[in-house]
Amino acid sequence: MRRIVVAALAIVLVGAALIGGSIGLAVAQGEDGPVRTFLGRVAEKLGIGEDDLRSAMTEAQQDITDEQVAEGRLTAEQGERLKERIEDKGFLGPRDRFAIGAHVRHHNGRLVLEATATVLAMEPEDLVGELKDGKTLAEVAKEQGMPLDQFTTELLAQVEQELAALVAEGKITDEQAKAALERIKENIDRIVNAQPGALAHRCRDGR
Repeated sequence: MRRIVVAALAIVLVGAALIGGSIGLAVAQGEDGPVRTFLGRVAEKLGIGEDDLRSAMTEAQQDITDEQVAEGRLTAEQGERLKERIEDKGFLGPRDRFAIGAHVRHHNGRLVLEATATVLAMEPEDLVGELKDGKTLAEVAKEQGMPLDQFTTELLAQVEQELAALVAEGKITDEQAKAALERIKENIDRIVNAQPGALAHRCRDGR
């Protein structure tokens, strides 16, 4: 049965890519159309019912999530959130898992802004106001009398400290913290010089 599940997952994921990656939503909502037809055909070829196939796929994703928690790739809280979403939707497509598994990146922009406010001894609201005026983080630091090199060094140190705190609180894993810090370090020059409209995007994606 386990070999059947693995084969089914591989076939389903390829099929999802071919029809637009919408498999998770279509299965969960019970829509008629190419996805439901595709799942039915996969189940038929495997010699099992479509409900059995969907149940096996859901259980497999639950098992994978548990393994990721055990390996430290997800926190217990993240694992539970993911499993709840799997239970709710029945099966998650690649886009769904990417959105959850990469959720730490979506907080990197806010993390950098909060760290900047701490380093520059500013209220976060005041920093946001400066950014709304079109200034970059580097320009704000300069106005606060801090040389760019010093600002960059202290900013990275503060980001590392705040990531460590998130790990200690169980909100992210050590692996996620290291990956986030590495992305920010690699792109720190572009981050501090990014226009406000592009700042969140670059912090999030590490570009």
